[in-house]
Amino acid sequence: MTSSPHPRPLNLHVDIVGRIPNLKIYTQITFCYSLPDHILRSSIISTLTNGLERMSKVLPWTAGQVVDDNDGGKTASPRIIGFRCIPRLDVKDISKDSSITMDGLRRGHFPFTMLDETLIAPIRTIPTQSGKTLPQWPVFVAQATFIRGGLLLTFLGHHQTMDGIGQSQVISLFSKACRGIPFTESDITDGNLPRQNIVPFLDESYEPGPELAQQLKTTESSGSDGTEPPPPSTWVYFSFSHTSLASLKAIATDGLPQSTPFVSTDDALAAFIYQSIARARFYRLDPDTPSQLARAADVRKALGVPSTYCGMLQIMTYHMHTIQDLTTRPLGSIAADLRAALSLSDLAYRTRALVTYLNRYPTESHNVSFTAQMDLSKDLMLSSWANQNSYDLDFGLGLGKPEAVRRPRFSPFESLGYFMPRDKEGGIAVGICLREQDLATLRADEEFMKFCEFLG
Repeated sequence: MTSSPHPRPLNLHVDIVGRIPNLKIYTQITFCYSLPDHILRSSIISTLTNGLERMSKVLPWTAGQVVDDNDGGKTASPRIIGFRCIPRLDVKDISKDSSITMDGLRRGHFPFTMLDETLIAPIRTIPTQSGKTLPQWPVFVAQATFIRGGLLLTFLGHHQTMDGIGQSQVISLFSKACRGIPFTESDITDGNLPRQNIVPFLDESYEPGPELAQQLKTTESSGSDGTEPPPPSTWVYFSFSHTSLASLKAIATDGLPQSTPFVSTDDALAAFIYQSIARARFYRLDPDTPSQLARAADVRKALGVPSTYCGMLQIMTYHMHTIQDLTTRPLGSIAADLRAALSLSDLAYRTRALVTYLNRYPTESHNVSFTAQMDLSKDLMLSSWANQNSYDLDFGLGLGKPEAVRRPRFSPFESLGYFMPRDKEGGIAVGICLREQDLATLRADEEFMKFCEFLG
């Protein structure tokens, strides 16, 4: 584990979007490498440590920690302050544990069941220690887990300081640092952009309206009242090959309305997952039941922010259809709905409205959530990491490129899903958490399973 006798002085704002309280979690991603016997573990640890040192000299905030400046416990204003000299690196050797080996992972196609966060991540996604939250909240943490025949390299980013795009950029810069490649001027500039005013506020005439309706908690908010335990749910992966993805996009494209000339592979896949899960829930939901999809959207381009900006700069788009509608509409019609919500002008306005609200009413920040109006028994949340460059990164370890990149399994969270980075063959593994009966129904759905493979 790295030590930090002289942390750098820091006192930085996080992005205003990062004030949202339920972003006080960690986003984890694991790179799985084959480890030949002739590669020394000490060499790997040295390379990673040196890389963290080089990176933190240029991006000192990555070695910081997140603290809350509170006003009587009501106003949360997270900041990044000095913590360590370099980001924390944990090293764990479980190579004598026969339950997890590189050969076993490879044969199972790297399933959730073999990649649990308690084994391969230094901090849980939702951190607790004997029921209490962490005493410190580091910005960026890594763990090198040695298993028989392999190395599992896990990275954690504090979600109030970086979204998936930002974390991917930090990891890319870390790989560069490990290889001894000097950072470019834009690497340094974009990596240290001031966060507080990255999104311009709307003027004083702005009044909160329907653009914030899905992000503000109300007494009428849907979902469980917390009096009943959630149904048993399970994390699983489904693998979609490049061929299957191309077929889904072709089907969606063939069914597009004239007003939508284009949908992406991501649009088609998200629409397919949304539609298929609605079909899997048909047995227990009334056909007229509304089902909402919340889909994470990167807003850097919409706001004129560099794509390599490392902070937290995403919102969600929201889509509402009845179960009956979802199960009968053409795939292209649903995909077109998802594409329409990605209008750059609309994304920019909605983001500016959100940060204006958070800035204007700081004491109300605890009532803001990207999932404020979600009912996990019938809705769905999706985030895509498909376009991250994870499979190109080798961190100068001499191990080549990763065989797989996965999000480790964490506590069950019904109706949450992730698209993993696109692999070397162009395929995407989709991680999804569903209640067990819905999952069983989905796996029995021939229309769904003909496009994917169940990994578990």
